[in-house]
Amino acid sequence: MAPSPQPWVPQPAPAPAWQPQPAPGIGASAQSFVPNQPWVSQPYGMPVPPPKKKSKTWLIVLICVLVLALIGGGGSYWYFVMRDDPSKPVAAGHAKTPQAAVRGYLQALAAGSANDALSFVSSVPGDGTFLNDGVLAASNAINPITNIVATQNAGGTKQNATVDATFNIGDTSADVQYSVEQVDKYYFVSNAFGSVKLDGLLDSGVDVNLNGVDVTTASSSQVPLFPGAYETAPANPLLVNTSNSTITVTDPNGMYAPTVTLGTAPDFQTQLATLTDQVLQSCLAEDAIYTSCHFGTQDPYDNTTNEDIVAKPGGANWSYDGTTPDLSGTTFSWDPSDPTTATADVTIKVKLSISATNGYDYHGTFTLTAVTIDFSDPDNPVGIFDYDRTS
Repeated sequence: MAPSPQPWVPQPAPAPAWQPQPAPGIGASAQSFVPNQPWVSQPYGMPVPPPKKKSKTWLIVLICVLVLALIGGGGSYWYFVMRDDPSKPVAAGHAKTPQAAVRGYLQALAAGSANDALSFVSSVPGDGTFLNDGVLAASNAINPITNIVATQNAGGTKQNATVDATFNIGDTSADVQYSVEQVDKYYFVSNAFGSVKLDGLLDSGVDVNLNGVDVTTASSSQVPLFPGAYETAPANPLLVNTSNSTITVTDPNGMYAPTVTLGTAPDFQTQLATLTDQVLQSCLAEDAIYTSCHFGTQDPYDNTTNEDIVAKPGGANWSYDGTTPDLSGTTFSWDPSDPTTATADVTIKVKLSISATNGYDYHGTFTLTAVTIDFSDPDNPVGIFDYDRTS
């Protein structure tokens, strides 16, 4: 028997791919739908973040590394060159680049300012006998410093560099390499000075000046000098240096050893004649029967009264016997082995009048036959005369 027909029962339709979501406030969360993206459930009410951008931090780091590498290497050369303006003066002790330190140092020397020059030096020497304005003025008067050009060499570091400098000292061209170091934020020259050995001047037998300064005032026989021109000359104006009297200091690593060969000044004979007359006049003015010029009579005795002749105070009077002598034509002999004395033959007649304590007056005449002048101190020469007693 056929089954009896069943009543028709509606079947549920297939669930659609998209389901309605709970309304706000009904469920625990809201859903968001992004086309063509995986469906993701988000907490209701929060915005959807945009896609993240790619980071550029790596690029910034790379640029910084490259810049530091340039500054640490060859780039420092261009950095310092661009910072320096050769047309502008360098403030004393404030060189912002290595080449500015060298240029400022040499320009200060050319201007005759020792203090400004020393402000560009990393270490000031203990002996500054010749590191002063007076010595620099003399140097520039002999041969000035001109045409200064300073160029930093590539390959240094920010703390240490070398600088090539070209300049002139008179007609002498100099091409010098200076070492420069950074101290705090400024740059200073570390090999600024040449050295001079003074032994050849100290052993000359007379006082010798270097650019007007007595070398005996130095604290040692080896002293520093600025670049420049230096003249060696005897301190005594009656003598000269007949050898090459000028040295030119350019090399900061150089050692200079000047010498002096003594000779007489062009007007030596005239000056000695003047000194001889000066000495003689001084001795003739002495109230003494035996003068400091070593002429006169020693221990005079009166054979008639059998007593020593003693002059009253002011009782010994010297004068020329006849006309005043002309010493301008006197010829003096000079020996470099005894460089501060000279001798000459003379004929000078003088007489002595004595007013003695015994009440008598005495008279004598003398002929001065030779003179030896010691002019080691030209302001206070000493004369020694040979003489004959004539009456």
